[in-house]
Amino acid sequence: EGFSNGRMGGQTREHIVLSRGLGVNQLVVAINKLDAAEPPWSKDRFDHIKSTILPFLLANNFKPKQVRFVPVSGLTGVNVAKDCQEDKEGWKALKSWYDGPTLIEALDSFNPPKREFEKPMRLIVTDVSSEGKNVTVRGRVVQGFIRASDNVMVFPVGDEARVVRIERGKAAREEASPYSFASLPSTKPNNGEENKSLDVEDIPEMQNCALAGDTVEVTLSGIDAMRLSPGC
Repeated sequence: EGFSNGRMGGQTREHIVLSRGLGVNQLVVAINKLDAAEPPWSKDRFDHIKSTILPFLLANNFKPKQVRFVPVSGLTGVNVAKDCQEDKEGWKALKSWYDGPTLIEALDSFNPPKREFEKPMRLIVTDVSSEGKNVTVRGRVVQGFIRASDNVMVFPVGDEARVVRIERGKAAREEASPYSFASLPSTKPNNGEENKSLDVEDIPEMQNCALAGDTVEVTLSGIDAMRLSPGC
């Protein structure tokens, strides 16, 4: 349904519109089943699909440099990853005209989003629960930073609350990635050994705060749970 009879299907259009509406600005378009084209791995078929989809992407404010088209075969694994060499004939036919990345390489080439620490704190709430007199909200800090004892304002109602406790998501504590402050470079030599990474939990000032990009659980006081809802 994605692309058939020379036309782009409604599901493909819907996915493009939804992804842009959710803030996605980098995209990999995997053109699948080219091994079933006539002839197999037809460059003309690839170019036709690309030329049909690209204008719709541009109309939805995707930039050409941030969109990559990758021919693949999900059935045989051709061009999904380099170590998928089961269909040697398929690889040979594809490489006769395609010298771009595999699907995995294209996904790995995404630029990590800039973490905007300098902007005013903004946290998108995904869940709300009551804990005695306090309220716990879960969500993601999309910009700025938040600390225990900070006063925050809840939109759109405009109520103020005080931050009692902050707990970063488990993934943010245990995994180092471009999206997490799980570890920081150590600035102190380690007895002549190679410098080791410094876990965020080892920095006292960081133990009860969260930065842009962190998934967090924040306990608030001075506000009614009824005044909060996912999405605020």
